[in-house]
Amino acid sequence: MEVVDTPPEEEKKPGGLKGIHVLWIVLGTILITAAVTFWAVRTYTMPMTSSRLN
Repeated sequence: MEVVDTPPEEEKKPGGLKGIHVLWIVLGTILITAAVTFWAVRTYTMPMTSSRLN
């Protein structure tokens, strides 16, 4: 005879992240990455663009 030790359903605690939380983390990461990339490109590839035009 095999004994399987599983807790009853009412004792199981939900754990982990919900799907909406993961979605917000992913969207936040994408936005931060895009902002940092935009800043780096503007700062280091096109420095002082307006002063060259004058």
